[in-house]
Amino acid sequence: MIDSLKNYPDSILKEVRDATRNDEELQELLSVIKEGWPDRKDKIPEVLKPYFDFRDSMSYQDGIILKGTRILIPSKLRNSIKTKLHVAHLGYDSMMRRARDAIFWPGMSKEIKQMVNSCDICQQYKPRNQKESLMDVDDGGRPWNKIGLDLFEIVGRNYLVIVDYYSSFTEVEFLTSTTSNHVIAIIKKMFARYGIPTQLVSDGGPQFSSFQFKVFVKEWGIEHRMSSPGHPQGNGKAEAAVKIVKNMMQKTHADGKDQYLALLELRNTPRQDSNLSPAQMMFGRKLRSIIPEIMKY
Repeated sequence: MIDSLKNYPDSILKEVRDATRNDEELQELLSVIKEGWPDRKDKIPEVLKPYFDFRDSMSYQDGIILKGTRILIPSKLRNSIKTKLHVAHLGYDSMMRRARDAIFWPGMSKEIKQMVNSCDICQQYKPRNQKESLMDVDDGGRPWNKIGLDLFEIVGRNYLVIVDYYSSFTEVEFLTSTTSNHVIAIIKKMFARYGIPTQLVSDGGPQFSSFQFKVFVKEWGIEHRMSSPGHPQGNGKAEAAVKIVKNMMQKTHADGKDQYLALLELRNTPRQDSNLSPAQMMFGRKLRSIIPEIMKY
């Protein structure tokens, strides 16, 4: 059940509401929804025929038209919504999973595919086929019970990636130093926020194999498993997260997009296996973003 949109003042939904009010096609559609659909497609105006086949799932609330729980985006806003969906450069399949979770308009899939195919940055940083499958059998059983850690560098800056095995929820932290003490301080901040995991997996790099790190995991009651030398795939979850995040950050750096909005969209994009986003699996809810969406509380 959708909560009343009036209960949650939202500037993004207001923009959709105002654009819907000024969209002649959608106002005509709204009238048909209110009055009832005819039994035949040829009895409605030509501009409304794309909506006929899913008429039974269409409704309205507080001036916004819905298809199920997805918001119908007025034509005036569609280009900007596509740009917002593309902020993380996640590719067509991921963008469509994200879009189908929140919004709708006729021909949306075709338009998004065209946008991705015409993006020079997406083509430039398109990941190569992975040579070896990165498999992790144990996902920890629940959120933030088992996490993976890894470091990477981009544009001369070092970052720490922390990924939850269960949900794939990812944290990225800029490192002013790569010493064990600084990395431990960052990790403690994460654990104070989300709780202490029972198991931590790393590639056994110098930050994670140091005496200070051994003392830290012992005092905090964490089992630390290090992948074997020469086989970093043992830390497959973190390895995969680094590839995704690094690729995303390279693209956002290339086109000047906001990396934090990109990370937010990454967390909000439904996974292919569960059709739930990392945020939903981690927190049991969606995270409000720049994409118009019905939020359930």
